[in-house]
Amino acid sequence: MPPVPFTTVPSQIVTLGQSNAVVRVRHAPVLHFIASAMARGGFSGGPALDASGVALGLVTESLGNDGTPVETGYMSLLSIEPAVDLAAEKFGHDFYGGPSGRYEDTLFAAKFSDPSSQSLSSFIHDAGVYEYDDDRGVFVEIDCQDEALLAEAVAVFHAVTLITRQEAVEYTALFVPDDNPPAALLAEVGEAVAAVFDRAGYRKMASVGSPSLLKKKV
Repeated sequence: MPPVPFTTVPSQIVTLGQSNAVVRVRHAPVLHFIASAMARGGFSGGPALDASGVALGLVTESLGNDGTPVETGYMSLLSIEPAVDLAAEKFGHDFYGGPSGRYEDTLFAAKFSDPSSQSLSSFIHDAGVYEYDDDRGVFVEIDCQDEALLAEAVAVFHAVTLITRQEAVEYTALFVPDDNPPAALLAEVGEAVAAVFDRAGYRKMASVGSPSLLKKKV
């Protein structure tokens, strides 16, 4: 909690800002967000919430050079994921399978970037596969800006388990499996689709799966 000069008792401070960028820093392996709010001494450890109240990150430091004042640096937010993982480790809560699990309905997801693209952000993906299973239905999304590669990825999925296209939005295809394939099979075909992008020279940016879904729904 930052000290406020001339006040008689400590006060909780709330500030409004925007997330301006996602960056990688030299001294930490996890993602950081750059916020538009001014960093001040005492902000460290405070949560950064989005408009819906979901924790986006924790205020960690002001990014500056050579001992410059905190207020002249960039306000840095550590992604909330390390804090969630630490809580799971220390308190034994199953964030993957519980009612508030981060990935409870994501069976498999992977995002890729095309090294030949000229994007100014290393976090903008050019291809990906996403499989969602909430016990009531299964939803599959495959996207790629290369239409030929997108068609190849869809064909790989379709060869393993039949899918019906529900909607097509520029470079993105949305599907629902015709049958109700087991989770293990869906995860396997998701990996096969990811391999299509990998063989094409795309670089994997991120991937996630739900161990609890596989255990529960095989």
